[in-house]
Amino acid sequence: MISSRSDHGGGPKHIACLLEGLGKRLEFFVAAPKEGIFADIFRGLSTKTFPIPHRRFSIRAFFELIIFLKSNEIDIVHSHGGGAGYYGRLLKIFLPRIKVVHTFHGFYFQRLRGIKKPVLIGVEIFLSSLTNAFIFVSPSEMEMAESVGLLYKKKSHLISNGIPFVPWKDIKPRNNPKKLITVTRLEPEKGNEILIRLAKCLSLIRKDFVLSVVGDGPERLKLETLAETLGVRDHVQFLGYREDVPRLLADSDIFVSTSLGEAQGIAVIEAMVHGVPVVISRVLGHVDVVESGRTGYLFDLDSPSEGSKRIDALLADENLWEWIRWNAYKHAKDHFSLERMVKKTEDVYKSVICSCGGGNEKVS
Repeated sequence: MISSRSDHGGGPKHIACLLEGLGKRLEFFVAAPKEGIFADIFRGLSTKTFPIPHRRFSIRAFFELIIFLKSNEIDIVHSHGGGAGYYGRLLKIFLPRIKVVHTFHGFYFQRLRGIKKPVLIGVEIFLSSLTNAFIFVSPSEMEMAESVGLLYKKKSHLISNGIPFVPWKDIKPRNNPKKLITVTRLEPEKGNEILIRLAKCLSLIRKDFVLSVVGDGPERLKLETLAETLGVRDHVQFLGYREDVPRLLADSDIFVSTSLGEAQGIAVIEAMVHGVPVVISRVLGHVDVVESGRTGYLFDLDSPSEGSKRIDALLADENLWEWIRWNAYKHAKDHFSLERMVKKTEDVYKSVICSCGGGNEKVS
């Protein structure tokens, strides 16, 4: 496995789940930054780890990685995300025998403007020629790839994110005061300014709520200042990175996300499997997870007041809250199980390795 991130986020969480599910049957090596809350998890779940820079391509690290793959006789390279995709797929030039699988986890270039966007799409098209199989985590992600000419149907696979499940009997009842939560990176693409404005809209309707913001990033001070300016600092708690996210989710009443776009939204699925109703932005990725009005609610980003009204309705109606959270739990259990994700990913590995024969594969 190759990941350019080991901090909080859907990509590292996805890799940790894969390692846990597949580690009993395959030998895994992980190349990832040595810092971050998932770094120790990767070290604990893999045979050996190799350090690469956080979200930065290093020529030195790349050639040392080639030596690492050779010395450990690795058969399959599975890269995750944009930065890791450069490492993983360029390896094919120097190690043509390896099989390369790539999972996008969203398209970093969709936020770019000007000449950078077509240039990076061109780079992706070149890298695609070095890739044996693609994994997309949602239909929206596949549609985005097709719109820019990056969908290669014969070697593309749709595998939804999977999360370990909590037995329904272990899910906690409702809290008072009402607890809202978001698990996010405090970066522009997560739309957290809208989140603070949504909290302001909600505060005009009711006072008995607290919104916990789990995660960190370069926008934290800006968001804290905005919360102070809008007069909702008492309602919004910035908790930073946390390793006890499942416990925090289990203790929450509603999950909120104002992300501008997701590959799928693994944090949303994690909330659903903990029986937490979700009120999330109507964007790519989210629309593949939630059926609005039945398994949660979607709202338009240009109308945070709509999101606040959905939250208020859930907090005000115990029967509605119970109905939505059961539907969400059942939907996530049926469509986003860890076992299903692991089995489908293993099938992809088998499909790419069969052309050169062999067994007992080693995966990086």
